[in-house]
Amino acid sequence: VAMTLGAVFAGGACAQGTYPVKPIRVIVPYAAGGVVDVQTRAVTIRMAEELGQPLVVEAKPGANANIATELAARSAADGYTVLVTAPFFINNPLLSSNLRWAPSDFMPVGRFALSPSYFVVPMSSPAKSVKEFARALDGRVISWVDPFQVQREQLIWPETAIVHGSRWPVLRQVLVPRKCDLAAAEHMVADSNIVSCHSFWRWHNVWLTTVARRRGVPFWFVPHGILDPYVFTYDRAVKRLFLRIGGDRFLRHASAVVCATRREYEKLAHFFPGKPHAVIPWPLTDADFRSRDESSRAARRAKLGVADDATVLLYFGRLDPMKRPLETIDAVAQCRDRTCHLVMVGNESGVTVEACRKRARDAGIENRVHVVGPAFGSEKYAFMDASDVYVSLSHRENFNFTAAECMASGLPVILSPGNDLSYDVADEGCGWMLGPGDAIHTAIDLAVAAGDAERRERGRNGQAWASQRLRREMFDHAVRQFAAEVAG
Repeated sequence: VAMTLGAVFAGGACAQGTYPVKPIRVIVPYAAGGVVDVQTRAVTIRMAEELGQPLVVEAKPGANANIATELAARSAADGYTVLVTAPFFINNPLLSSNLRWAPSDFMPVGRFALSPSYFVVPMSSPAKSVKEFARALDGRVISWVDPFQVQREQLIWPETAIVHGSRWPVLRQVLVPRKCDLAAAEHMVADSNIVSCHSFWRWHNVWLTTVARRRGVPFWFVPHGILDPYVFTYDRAVKRLFLRIGGDRFLRHASAVVCATRREYEKLAHFFPGKPHAVIPWPLTDADFRSRDESSRAARRAKLGVADDATVLLYFGRLDPMKRPLETIDAVAQCRDRTCHLVMVGNESGVTVEACRKRARDAGIENRVHVVGPAFGSEKYAFMDASDVYVSLSHRENFNFTAAECMASGLPVILSPGNDLSYDVADEGCGWMLGPGDAIHTAIDLAVAAGDAERRERGRNGQAWASQRLRREMFDHAVRQFAAEVAG
């Protein structure tokens, strides 16, 4: 999709007669000095010359652009207040029912800039592996969506059968389906040999239990970490209520369970006593199995200002408290080697880029910590090329795609006990695994001290393990074989 920067008149009307006869107020919903502000000021300089009146630009950031938009909507409908818009102008009304403005309050004037914008799925999102299951089973996808997310879901799932839902006032995570959408969904279930159900704590689990049993169709559950013991440490009352009204029944009648790692299954086995289960690691793409590019390594290090002989640790994932980005910075600060660097690749998700940079400044290692934001495609691989060791100190990862991708690229890994994948690769000699009682900087000290030759050997071991277990054809075969067993 294209992001449009445009302007709209507040009030949905324009001044009549000679116009303009006084200065025009231009409200920008972003901070002064940002891209939108700079572009707006460049355009308004030329507009002022053409119109013969000054255009006064006011930056009013905050509340995802709603402060500026509400201010403009309350202005007189005389054409002397203009709001600069961006995708928020369409997105915000879809995502919130409590706005004090609507697009109909405005009248469009014109467009003055375009820049690329993308809807992306996080690497850790169940959506990535759900598509792999659909592809392997040659299946169709039924997506139960929040009314405020339907447009986003359709973009991510262009060939999905959509079941719209409405929220319960008490159980906010529960979506009760619209009956008019259920007929097609039930027909899809009835026409199947097996149903693969992903996620939990949603009303579709309750519905599927009833429909699948009535139609005599087996279903299995792919939990994606949603039954991890950690999940039951918060919102306990709501989850107990959901289990009571249908969640327990769903778990009891599921024909089987599919997990990505042995450790994930061990933690939830008590929910499925005596039931068939399969541990099938999520697959990587063919492009992920690659040799590191030495020229790319040198170029990226030069861009980062990192010496050729310095050890570079790679944090690759969302800046989320669960993934412990700030603690990773602390661990590097405690490392005995004072020349190693940390490159942090990922989008903000509860922890900001500035918070990471401040943590590095406070620890006195700001010159050795590089927080670069998200990276995809060739940029992602360039950061892998520039690095020597991947590190994840996460509290909880039921698989960890980025760790698997780095292993496929030949990077050795440092994994905390919260990474369920660490239990599967502990004996493969592919890195350094932290134990439950280990200080978090211990493995980093070992990895840095190991030297380049040992790190490369461990990287090759990890690459061999990934090549033997994480290729798509292996995933497809295992999923189809288990489906045939469960379907009988």
